[in-house]
Amino acid sequence: VGIGSTLAYSAIDEKLVVDGNIKSVGDLIIGDDASLKSDGSILNFGADSEVNLTHVADTGLLLNSSRQLQFGDSGTYIHQSADGVLDLVADTEIELNATTIDINGVADVSGNLAVGGTATITANTTITGNLTVNGSATAIHTTNTTINDNIFILNNDVTGTPSENAGIEVERGTSTNVALRWNESTDKWQITNDGSSYNDIATSAVTH
Repeated sequence: VGIGSTLAYSAIDEKLVVDGNIKSVGDLIIGDDASLKSDGSILNFGADSEVNLTHVADTGLLLNSSRQLQFGDSGTYIHQSADGVLDLVADTEIELNATTIDINGVADVSGNLAVGGTATITANTTITGNLTVNGSATAIHTTNTTINDNIFILNNDVTGTPSENAGIEVERGTSTNVALRWNESTDKWQITNDGSSYNDIATSAVTH
């Protein structure tokens, strides 16, 4: 085969060994595996080779600079936006589906966080904004609870004419609980030492 000659792949029935470069001005069609047999091999893409994949020996493939690996369209891609920063970008949603997702590091969520299941936090938690809990029950299982506020508001959801008592009850295990309550029917503060019999607390208007 001389310079400028045409060689059809159908004419090759044995191994073709080329000691030098192969230049193709059209499509290169390979019917089976293609192997790049040198460490550090590079696949260049584009008229000026602005995108390339480099083989990193015994490690993997390196996509150059901040180039993107796109999926489906230009709005969904993975790339390195800065040194040491990997971006997963999607114009609608990113789904992570697994039995367990392990995040080792600081999670910075700049938008809303919606948790559909149970959230279990095993380390300390600091909330710098307001905390709103919407539900039918809130349980706090701690040995010591420190609250800076000097006023507790009970029955906060009551509107119109009040009808429910409010107060504080102390759990005493196998002994009878004791309580301090506001009796809405008598408009008086009361205490109980046996959990059933309530006595009015003496004030300037009420004496025992």
